[in-house]
Amino acid sequence: MSTAVSDIVRDAAARGITSEPSARACGAYVTIRPDGTAECVDCGLPMFPIAETTEMVTLECANRHRLVTTLPAERATRALIDNWIAKKGAQLHVQHERWESEEDEE
Repeated sequence: MSTAVSDIVRDAAARGITSEPSARACGAYVTIRPDGTAECVDCGLPMFPIAETTEMVTLECANRHRLVTTLPAERATRALIDNWIAKKGAQLHVQHERWESEEDEE
């Protein structure tokens, strides 16, 4: 099994951060904890699930280091991963509502 880490890449010409991932093989295997999180290989912060497919899960830490790895076989851990992803989606929904209300006030 190979695990890829995606980093945010600074684009000096655009004076901003691009969404182009620089995927490379992760030097160490990542173990998904029973609570559905993992430890970031780059910075040691906890990584939380942000997306999944039928076979893979994407995790991200607060420093925006991303990791794609195989979903665990345990049903309980998969349910927790689904819960983390739902929480992240709810946070984004609330943030977008705030932005829309601020735009309406202007």
